[in-house]
Amino acid sequence: MLCRSLCRGRAFDVPPLEAFDDPGARRYSANQPNPAMSSMQSKAFYAVATGDNPTFEKMIDAGWPIEKIKDTAGKTVLHVAAQKGNSAAITLMVKGGYPIDPITTWKETPLHLAVRNGRVDCVKVGCCARCPCRVKPPYVLTASLLRIV
Repeated sequence: MLCRSLCRGRAFDVPPLEAFDDPGARRYSANQPNPAMSSMQSKAFYAVATGDNPTFEKMIDAGWPIEKIKDTAGKTVLHVAAQKGNSAAITLMVKGGYPIDPITTWKETPLHLAVRNGRVDCVKVGCCARCPCRVKPPYVLTASLLRIV
């Protein structure tokens, strides 16, 4: 938490998604101010979904309000990481002190998405962070899945 508040003065951006892999566009964007919140959502979701954790870490270091970034269903960056199996991004968020149990409009936590999608490493990180399952999912946790954590 302390690092997030101290780093808020730094700025970082990434290019639009169509130029995300262009090194020149990345260099230019990296020196730009933090983007508007509406632009942050697609960029943070893309970085986490594709496993671009170095870029995601720069977003965190630059003070992007990761905990406030949501889509229209209330899915957060943590939900996307759990759904896609990006346990490294989840670990970054847990270590950064971000909320670990946000709930979507559909009453799902990131742990629910990790379980439903068979993302064992993400389930382990969520359970180790003591991520509470506050709501009943529309599916049942099986004994075999619980044995892997």
